[in-house]
Amino acid sequence: MYNRLDDFANAKKHARDALTKYGALGAREGEVPALFCLAEVMRAGSQDDRQEARRLSETALAVVQERGLEYNLSWALHYVALARAEEGKLS
Repeated sequence: MYNRLDDFANAKKHARDALTKYGALGAREGEVPALFCLAEVMRAGSQDDRQEARRLSETALAVVQERGLEYNLSWALHYVALARAEEGKLS
Protein backbone atom coordinates (compact mmCIF):
# COMPACT_ATOMS: atom_id res chain seq x y z
CA MET A 1 0.00 0.00 0.00
CA TYR A 2 2.69 2.52 0.95
CA ASN A 3 4.66 1.79 -2.23
CA ARG A 4 1.78 3.09 -4.33
CA LEU A 5 1.65 6.26 -2.25
CA ASP A 6 5.39 6.86 -2.60
CA ASP A 7 5.71 6.58 1.17
CA PHE A 8 8.84 4.48 1.08
CA ALA A 9 9.87 5.16 4.67
CA ASN A 10 6.61 3.71 6.02
CA ALA A 11 6.68 0.88 3.49
CA LYS A 12 10.19 -0.11 4.58
CA LYS A 13 9.30 0.19 8.28
CA HIS A 14 6.15 -1.92 8.04
CA ALA A 15 7.79 -4.56 5.86
CA ARG A 16 10.73 -4.86 8.27
CA ASP A 17 8.33 -5.00 11.23
CA ALA A 18 6.33 -7.78 9.58
CA LEU A 19 9.49 -9.70 8.74
CA THR A 20 10.72 -9.39 12.33
CA LYS A 21 7.41 -10.49 13.80
CA TYR A 22 7.02 -13.50 11.50
CA GLY A 23 10.62 -14.44 12.27
CA ALA A 24 9.94 -14.25 16.02
CA LEU A 25 7.00 -16.59 15.53
CA GLY A 26 9.06 -18.98 13.41
CA ALA A 27 6.46 -18.54 10.66
CA ARG A 28 8.64 -18.88 7.56
CA GLU A 29 5.58 -18.92 5.30
CA GLY A 30 4.56 -15.52 6.68
CA GLU A 31 8.01 -14.12 6.02
CA VAL A 32 7.59 -14.62 2.27
CA PRO A 33 5.11 -11.77 1.59
CA ALA A 34 7.05 -9.52 3.97
CA LEU A 35 10.22 -10.29 1.99
CA PHE A 36 8.37 -9.50 -1.24
CA CYS A 37 7.18 -6.16 0.14
CA LEU A 38 10.58 -5.19 1.47
CA ALA A 39 12.28 -6.21 -1.78
CA GLU A 40 9.80 -4.05 -3.71
CA VAL A 41 10.67 -1.03 -1.57
CA MET A 42 14.41 -1.62 -1.77
CA ARG A 43 14.36 -1.87 -5.57
CA ALA A 44 13.46 1.82 -5.69
CA GLY A 45 16.46 2.87 -3.60
CA SER A 46 20.21 3.21 -3.97
CA GLN A 47 22.54 0.67 -5.54
CA ASP A 48 23.07 -0.92 -2.11
CA ASP A 49 19.30 -1.03 -1.61
CA ARG A 50 18.88 -2.77 -4.97
CA GLN A 51 21.47 -5.36 -3.97
CA GLU A 52 19.54 -5.93 -0.77
CA ALA A 53 16.35 -6.28 -2.83
CA ARG A 54 18.00 -9.08 -4.78
CA ARG A 55 19.14 -10.82 -1.57
CA LEU A 56 15.66 -10.48 -0.06
CA SER A 57 14.07 -11.87 -3.23
CA GLU A 58 16.48 -14.79 -3.29
CA THR A 59 15.73 -15.49 0.37
CA ALA A 60 12.01 -15.50 -0.37
CA LEU A 61 12.59 -17.89 -3.27
CA ALA A 62 14.62 -20.22 -1.03
CA VAL A 63 11.84 -20.28 1.60
CA VAL A 64 9.21 -20.93 -1.07
CA GLN A 65 11.22 -23.82 -2.46
CA GLU A 66 12.14 -25.38 0.89
CA ARG A 67 8.55 -25.16 2.14
CA GLY A 68 6.97 -26.29 -1.13
CA LEU A 69 4.83 -23.15 -1.40
CA GLU A 70 3.88 -23.72 -5.01
CA TYR A 71 1.43 -20.83 -5.18
CA ASN A 72 4.21 -18.40 -4.29
CA LEU A 73 6.82 -19.87 -6.63
CA SER A 74 5.91 -17.72 -9.63
CA TRP A 75 5.82 -14.61 -7.42
CA ALA A 76 9.21 -15.44 -5.94
CA LEU A 77 10.74 -15.91 -9.38
CA HIS A 78 9.10 -12.66 -10.49
CA TYR A 79 10.67 -10.71 -7.61
CA VAL A 80 14.10 -12.25 -8.24
CA ALA A 81 13.82 -11.28 -11.92
CA LEU A 82 12.76 -7.71 -11.08
CA ALA A 83 15.63 -7.29 -8.63
CA ARG A 84 18.15 -8.69 -11.11
CA ALA A 85 16.80 -6.41 -13.83
CA GLU A 86 17.24 -3.36 -11.56
CA GLU A 87 20.90 -4.37 -11.20
CA GLY A 88 21.24 -4.76 -14.96
CA LYS A 89 21.63 -8.55 -14.70
CA LEU A 90 19.27 -9.78 -17.36
CA SER A 91 21.07 -13.00 -18.24
